Amino acid sequence: MKKLENYSKFILPALLWIVLSIRFYPGDLIKTLLESMKHFLGFGLYGFGLTIILNGLSVKFTKKRMTREQFIRIALWLSAFAAFGGSLDFYLGSKL
Repeated sequence: MKKLENYSKFILPALLWIVLSIRFYPGDLIKTLLESMKHFLGFGLYGFGLTIILNGLSVKFTKKRMTREQFIRIALWLSAFAAFGGSLDFYLGSKL
């Protein structure tokens, strides 16, 4: 049960990252799948890279490293926030 509680912290940002990475093109399933995967991987790499930078800054200024759970949780949330921004741009970009 304790193991399930540990993983529950990762479920919400992971689901948000997945859902917000979906790009829908009516009538073109292949383009929908390809663009969604491209954005999913791109936002994931962005979140991972920014977390590496934050971890380096944390080591430099506080002399503390992030734990593995903190690293994964921050990377997932940054990926979800990036996917949210990308979704706003994709779905509302021409209307803003």
